[in-house]
Amino acid sequence: MPRGANKSETLLAAIEASMISVVLLSSNYASSPSCLDELVTILRCRHKMAHRPLPVFYQVSPEDVQYLSGPFKRDFDDHKDIYTYNRVDGWIKAMQAVADLAGWHLERHRYALFLSQ
Repeated sequence: MPRGANKSETLLAAIEASMISVVLLSSNYASSPSCLDELVTILRCRHKMAHRPLPVFYQVSPEDVQYLSGPFKRDFDDHKDIYTYNRVDGWIKAMQAVADLAGWHLERHRYALFLSQ
């Protein structure tokens, strides 16, 4: 990335230029507006350009992602106080959509099994 380049814009352009994105969903994922913006871009590319998101649920359950429960509830409650309704609603829809995709559920005690696949 060139010095002085806008990191966010450069990353979003790289997502749009790629065919696959690995989405590593951890307990802190939803605390980052930039991660959520990237997820929205990934899913938009999935529909427009046959982009393939590959979700990895790292020590979180797909159900927590789907229903914004567990560690995600607090983050989205905070976002609702700060960001516009439309932006937060887009993030919520993106989280629900990525939870519906086939992916990997990586729990602490199953690392070796995951890596062997």
